[in-house]
Amino acid sequence: MFQFNYTLTENDYFQFNINHQLYTRSGKRNFRVIKYSILCIMIIAITPFLFHDLTNTVISIVTGIFCCIVWLISAKRIVIEQAKSFVRKQLKNNHISLPQDGTLSFEEQFISNVGTLQEGKISYRLIDSIYMTNMAIYIYITPTSAIILPYRFIESQEVFNSLVGFLQEKTGKTIINITK
Repeated sequence: MFQFNYTLTENDYFQFNINHQLYTRSGKRNFRVIKYSILCIMIIAITPFLFHDLTNTVISIVTGIFCCIVWLISAKRIVIEQAKSFVRKQLKNNHISLPQDGTLSFEEQFISNVGTLQEGKISYRLIDSIYMTNMAIYIYITPTSAIILPYRFIESQEVFNSLVGFLQEKTGKTIINITK
């Protein structure tokens, strides 16, 4: 059995939302839409110029390519800012209250999460996926909600390795490593 006492910070929620938007199945889908939407807009914008003057067509294509490159480079930053903005709104509207203290216990049959605002038990078979980043482990219960376990609450590398092995054994899931 593993037990961790934790206090989640605003930064923990920021990191969760950023990693969720950039690396999970549902987040990647939204990221691709944002990333490639400009390409469709540029094609639509350039099409009327294709059958007119060659000079205008070349200028439009070069401008479109430049805008697409700038957009593709800045798309990740846009997604990160959207994720931070989402957390700020949630905090402002009291949908997330800080600090969120609790005790997370990984027991033989289930995960017990006793917090200041919640208390629950989750069966290992209900876990959707598990992601590891350079800052935390995210245990997804649904495609959009997860238990956040920052590494700062794990005492040692041995405990971390034992926990990872335990989670893989209990869930039968491969832990997805998205360390940057």
